[in-house]
Amino acid sequence: MGYNFPNSSIKREYSFSLSAKDHFVQSSQDGVAIIRSGKPPEFIKMNLDFDPLYGIYVQEFCQAVKNGGAFASDLSAMKTTTEIIDAAYKSASNGVAISI
Repeated sequence: MGYNFPNSSIKREYSFSLSAKDHFVQSSQDGVAIIRSGKPPEFIKMNLDFDPLYGIYVQEFCQAVKNGGAFASDLSAMKTTTEIIDAAYKSASNGVAISI
Protein backbone atom coordinates (compact mmCIF):
# COMPACT_ATOMS: atom_id res chain seq x y z
CA MET A 1 0.00 0.00 0.00
CA GLY A 2 1.33 3.44 -0.72
CA TYR A 3 0.45 7.07 -0.23
CA ASN A 4 2.09 10.19 -1.58
CA PHE A 5 2.55 13.18 0.69
CA PRO A 6 2.22 16.47 -1.22
CA ASN A 7 4.47 19.32 -0.14
CA SER A 8 6.32 17.15 2.37
CA SER A 9 9.92 16.13 2.87
CA ILE A 10 8.59 12.57 3.21
CA LYS A 11 8.40 11.24 -0.32
CA ARG A 12 5.67 8.66 0.30
CA GLU A 13 4.49 5.94 2.61
CA TYR A 14 4.84 2.54 1.00
CA SER A 15 4.80 -0.72 2.88
CA PHE A 16 4.05 -4.38 2.57
CA SER A 17 4.00 -7.38 4.84
CA LEU A 18 3.95 -11.09 4.12
CA SER A 19 2.95 -13.80 6.52
CA ALA A 20 3.65 -17.51 6.16
CA LYS A 21 3.59 -20.56 8.38
CA ASP A 22 7.12 -20.07 9.68
CA HIS A 23 8.02 -16.43 9.06
CA PHE A 24 6.78 -12.86 8.74
CA VAL A 25 8.27 -10.17 6.49
CA GLN A 26 7.59 -6.46 6.92
CA SER A 27 9.00 -3.56 4.96
CA SER A 28 10.20 -0.21 6.22
CA GLN A 29 11.76 2.80 4.50
CA ASP A 30 15.22 1.23 4.87
CA GLY A 31 14.55 -2.40 3.95
CA VAL A 32 12.73 -5.46 5.25
CA ALA A 33 12.54 -7.22 8.60
CA ILE A 34 12.23 -11.00 8.63
CA ILE A 35 10.88 -12.62 11.75
CA ARG A 36 11.15 -16.40 12.05
CA SER A 37 9.83 -18.55 14.84
CA GLY A 38 12.53 -19.32 17.40
CA LYS A 39 15.16 -17.12 15.72
CA PRO A 40 16.27 -13.53 16.26
CA PRO A 41 14.75 -11.00 13.85
CA GLU A 42 16.81 -10.31 10.73
CA PHE A 43 16.92 -6.98 8.88
CA ILE A 44 17.95 -6.68 5.25
CA LYS A 45 18.78 -3.14 4.23
CA MET A 46 17.55 -2.34 0.73
CA ASN A 47 16.39 0.57 -1.35
CA LEU A 48 12.67 0.19 -2.09
CA ASP A 49 12.40 3.49 -3.99
CA PHE A 50 10.82 2.59 -7.31
CA ASP A 51 10.89 6.09 -8.84
CA PRO A 52 13.96 5.28 -11.00
CA LEU A 53 11.90 2.56 -12.71
CA TYR A 54 9.19 4.94 -14.01
CA GLY A 55 11.31 6.19 -16.92
CA ILE A 56 12.23 2.65 -17.95
CA TYR A 57 8.59 1.58 -17.77
CA VAL A 58 7.39 4.51 -19.90
CA GLN A 59 10.13 3.97 -22.50
CA GLU A 60 9.33 0.27 -22.84
CA PHE A 61 5.61 0.96 -23.03
CA CYS A 62 6.03 3.63 -25.73
CA GLN A 63 8.38 1.37 -27.71
CA ALA A 64 5.85 -1.50 -27.57
CA VAL A 65 3.02 0.78 -28.72
CA LYS A 66 5.17 2.25 -31.50
CA ASN A 67 6.13 -1.22 -32.75
CA GLY A 68 2.61 -2.62 -32.39
CA GLY A 69 3.84 -5.22 -29.94
CA ALA A 70 2.45 -6.49 -26.68
CA PHE A 71 3.43 -4.96 -23.38
CA ALA A 72 3.92 -7.07 -20.25
CA SER A 73 1.38 -5.18 -18.13
CA ASP A 74 -1.55 -4.82 -20.47
CA LEU A 75 -5.19 -4.84 -19.32
CA SER A 76 -5.56 -8.54 -20.10
CA ALA A 77 -2.68 -9.41 -17.76
CA MET A 78 -4.11 -7.15 -15.05
CA LYS A 79 -7.53 -8.81 -15.40
CA THR A 80 -6.00 -12.27 -15.02
CA THR A 81 -3.98 -11.12 -12.01
CA THR A 82 -7.10 -9.68 -10.37
CA GLU A 83 -8.99 -12.94 -10.96
CA ILE A 84 -6.19 -14.87 -9.22
CA ILE A 85 -6.22 -12.47 -6.26
CA ASP A 86 -10.02 -12.67 -6.01
CA ALA A 87 -9.84 -16.49 -6.06
CA ALA A 88 -7.22 -16.44 -3.28
CA TYR A 89 -9.46 -14.27 -1.09
CA LYS A 90 -12.46 -16.52 -1.79
CA SER A 91 -10.41 -19.63 -1.01
CA ALA A 92 -9.14 -18.12 2.24
CA SER A 93 -12.61 -17.10 3.37
CA ASN A 94 -14.24 -20.42 2.44
CA GLY A 95 -11.32 -22.70 3.33
CA VAL A 96 -11.49 -24.54 0.02
CA ALA A 97 -9.45 -24.55 -3.20
CA ILE A 98 -10.87 -22.43 -6.00
CA SER A 99 -10.43 -23.44 -9.64
CA ILE A 100 -9.32 -20.68 -11.96
